[in-house]
Amino acid sequence: MTAQEVERADGPIFPWPEQSYAGKRALDVAFALVALLLASPVMLLVALAVKLTSSGPILYRGERVGLAGRTFKQLKFRSMTHGAGGGISTGPTDRRVTTVGTLLRFTKLDELPQFINVLRGEMSIVGPRPEEVSIVKDFYTHDQLRVLSVRPGLTSSFDLRFLLDFYDEIPPNTDPDQYYCSVLLPLRRKMDLEYVERMSMWLDTKLILQTAYSVLIKNWWIVLRRRMAAKVH
Repeated sequence: MTAQEVERADGPIFPWPEQSYAGKRALDVAFALVALLLASPVMLLVALAVKLTSSGPILYRGERVGLAGRTFKQLKFRSMTHGAGGGISTGPTDRRVTTVGTLLRFTKLDELPQFINVLRGEMSIVGPRPEEVSIVKDFYTHDQLRVLSVRPGLTSSFDLRFLLDFYDEIPPNTDPDQYYCSVLLPLRRKMDLEYVERMSMWLDTKLILQTAYSVLIKNWWIVLRRRMAAKVH
């Protein structure tokens, strides 16, 4: 499949059939509705914080490649300076990230609007994370496009591998885009393809529980240990 075909991959030319399991879409809708209901007060506070601390829209709408190569707008609370430009990836000391945005990224609160993407049918709760259009065109082989045979997810095994933010893995003074495409992206594609092979309700439930544990408990413990170690040294 060529880059031009990715742009048109909304019909029979997409090389892989859609994959799912019985009840996956129902699980997605039920989970997203409950999550939006419970998180609505938090989302209101986050929206106010974004609006009051930096100029620009509250939501970031990034074009991503989804099921069968169709593009969609992935929703996030904006965590970067509006109109700052720059590369696709963000390094650990990227000055484009706002103060509020740093907190939102650590707590994953910037991801909450993606439950709307789930209700729209553009995303799933669990699945390969949606990728930039340019990266899919330039770096995905025919076989790797199989990850687009399932809806992209809010969480994935790759996200759990890098608990806080995989951009923290980018060494200082290294081009974030180059490091991501040459080092992290191959691992991401491998893990995404493994998910497609093993996808099941049991696996999705396991990844959802692991994500909740990581965001609510494990991430904070990691940061606490890092700060304690820094004080010792």
